[in-house]
Amino acid sequence: MVSIAYSAKMFFVKALGILFKMDKPAATYIYNLFLVNIILGLLLLPLLILISYVGHQYVPYLVLASVLLAIIMFGYRTVKTVQIWIGLPEFSFYYLILYLCAFEILPIMIIARLASVI
Repeated sequence: MVSIAYSAKMFFVKALGILFKMDKPAATYIYNLFLVNIILGLLLLPLLILISYVGHQYVPYLVLASVLLAIIMFGYRTVKTVQIWIGLPEFSFYYLILYLCAFEILPIMIIARLASVI
């Protein structure tokens, strides 16, 4: 599901970039998104290995550290996204807020909702 969601997101970002003649900002955003995800994966891998092999008393702390790391990287990605938007000549705060709600915050809320159901 995550793969399908990211593929759809990349398709829409690329399509909107082509449609509105903003190929370079769309490509920069996609690059930053993949870069942050790869770095996050590399940083979470040692924590995942530790969770697998340490005693059960340390697992909650490692999970908390993993979640905090993911939140920090998400915040960094959001800041980079805002920097890309502000750098555009036809910058609009309305469209920035609309984008952040539709493509950044809403998927996290949906995932949290699905995780709470399961």
